Amino acid sequence: MVITKVVMILSLWENNEVAELNLYKCKKCGWEIEAPSEGADILMDGGIAYFICNNCKNAFCRTFEFGNEDELDMSCPKCKSQDITGWKPEVICPKCGGELEDLGISCLVD
Repeated sequence: MVITKVVMILSLWENNEVAELNLYKCKKCGWEIEAPSEGADILMDGGIAYFICNNCKNAFCRTFEFGNEDELDMSCPKCKSQDITGWKPEVICPKCGGELEDLGISCLVD
């Protein structure tokens, strides 16, 4: 189940004090997103994880409190599909297939 994957991903960041969100911009279509470089991170009392909808290619995030992971809405906010997978910024834009450029840290969140 996707929630189990989120918990496993977040376990990699147990020692972080704050989450770093980088700004990524597509060189081809200009699409932008702020996201952790690994696609998920730990916050003070929960986590943040990014997903991509396999139906409409929308990239989106979900935040949750520890202990309430099972209440996480696992549907795409754009098309409501539940055909989603964990996503981390890589070099390919999910919208057009162009190259994503990492513009560096845009903010810190806790």
